[in-house]
Amino acid sequence: MTPKQSLIFLSLIAMTGLTGPAFAVSESDVIATMTPKEHKIDEIRNGEIRQLQLVLSRADAREMQPDLMLRLAELYTEKYKLYFLKESEVWTKQMDAYLAMPLERQKARPKPVLDASASKKWLTKTVEVLQAIPRQKIPYERLDEVYYYLAFNQWELNRKAESVLNFQKIIDSRSEE
Repeated sequence: MTPKQSLIFLSLIAMTGLTGPAFAVSESDVIATMTPKEHKIDEIRNGEIRQLQLVLSRADAREMQPDLMLRLAELYTEKYKLYFLKESEVWTKQMDAYLAMPLERQKARPKPVLDASASKKWLTKTVEVLQAIPRQKIPYERLDEVYYYLAFNQWELNRKAESVLNFQKIIDSRSEE
């Protein structure tokens, strides 16, 4: 789709009111906005995710699990960042089309809303993996790092109370030293 076609398409969407939740950004929409370089990097990332999941499923990986799981969480976070960037780009185009409308039309239409549901899926996976690391009860020297990433990502997911508890675990572990 050419930039002109995109603008016409987005203008039609804005004029018909299909913005916000009615015009959710799907994962395929996100993938369609990727550059060839971004797509290639995402393919490599997906391959690494599959390999880590395979290794983690083996019983003999127990002592390496925390490091492997932390790397898996990092990869999920990278996907979150890419998807959020693409969702923001889609929203920016929607907003540009909305702002290009005459003021009378803008008043009659809902303002485009950033839909981050595709990216939040990856952030949720990140949190799930990070939560599993301390539950394994395996001594791990980077546990403070795990709690930091966990708390930060929970904050991003608007899970503030859980986030504060995990930040507190870092503080408590430092006060014991």
